[in-house]
Amino acid sequence: MLDARGVIQLRTGLPGRPKALWRGGGQPLPGPWTAIPFGPAAPGPALSPDFWNAPDPRKALGALLWILDDGERTLSLVHPATGRVAFLPLPESDGVDLRFLPGGLEALERLPEGAEGPRRARRWMLPWLALLPSLLHLETPAGAQPRGTALQPFPKEAGW
Repeated sequence: MLDARGVIQLRTGLPGRPKALWRGGGQPLPGPWTAIPFGPAAPGPALSPDFWNAPDPRKALGALLWILDDGERTLSLVHPATGRVAFLPLPESDGVDLRFLPGGLEALERLPEGAEGPRRARRWMLPWLALLPSLLHLETPAGAQPRGTALQPFPKEAGW
């Protein structure tokens, strides 16, 4: 929603408390996260030729906000201009470190302190193309939410 100054105020529920935030193609945002400035509304990457034709598609992800919660099991992906959120499940492990690479998003397992044996950290790679359904969802503007349904968990307008 827009406030009186024309600033987008995004209020959404997250699976946990924010632990780490990145914007765009992986630029870390230092805390505290009271207000995060974004430029004017921009199209998302799924509609951008820069995303599909560039050797490094991260440059076209500037309109997005990535939030890792303290449970480290879900990565929340937010498009502030449309007010949409997508939740990406992360691999099962004791914790992951994320890296935004030209080929995709990498999750590197964080081994617990004092781990015994020759166990090596596992890595998972999610190519940017695999995010296409989530990116298309984020770029679809959210419709106006019906008023007065805070205490009605399954409003009739939702088709339940």
